[in-house]
Amino acid sequence: MKMFCCNTLFGMGTYYHYMGTYSMCKIHKIYNIFLCILWVHILLTKLYVPIYNGINNKTLLIFKEVIIMMNIYLTNLGKYNEGQLIGEWVELPVSKEELQKVFERIGINEEYEEYFITDYECDFYEVGEYENIDTLNGIAERIEELDEEEIKIVKALMSDLGYTLDEAIEKVNSGDYRIYSDCDSMTDIAYQVVEECGYLNNVPDTVARYFDYEAFGRDLGIEGTFIFLDDGSCLEVIR
Repeated sequence: MKMFCCNTLFGMGTYYHYMGTYSMCKIHKIYNIFLCILWVHILLTKLYVPIYNGINNKTLLIFKEVIIMMNIYLTNLGKYNEGQLIGEWVELPVSKEELQKVFERIGINEEYEEYFITDYECDFYEVGEYENIDTLNGIAERIEELDEEEIKIVKALMSDLGYTLDEAIEKVNSGDYRIYSDCDSMTDIAYQVVEECGYLNNVPDTVARYFDYEAFGRDLGIEGTFIFLDDGSCLEVIR
């Protein structure tokens, strides 16, 4: 009687089943149920969870709905020119020791000294084929030093206003910005500004009720720079 071995996600354990007892369909069903439970847990708790993807050997870092990653696929250039695609996904930042191990695994040595980047995953920086790994490591390390809100701002500045990474981080460090929560229009922002600044504090309610928040919000949008974010907040960039 043959024995079947099925490795579970994250390598937490190994299940052994006799093929005569469980069919492959049942095993796949159990596996899919496990994945569903895992993702529900992530969505409900919104905690930092490292998820190992065994298909392409990559790790996604999910932290409170903000996905932060810089993954590059290092490829042996000499083998590539010979018609072989030999490479490996590397998550940055990476230590020199771990990078050396990657080089050894993909055959970078005295005979094959050159490598290049054939693919990448990064939502805040465009990676070139022959990008310097030390430079990329430095970028990834700088991003890691930012908190969740700062990362959100950096991404918005780069994608919507064309800031470079250095310019975006400098803007974050300067504090020349403001975040409005729970808003999806300039009218919502107008309500928050009027309330926080007390523009109508000394105005009778019989008059204040006629204040045109929509027009005020429209003027704010014309005079300022506002970026609406996916989480229902809005970033005001102070020039």
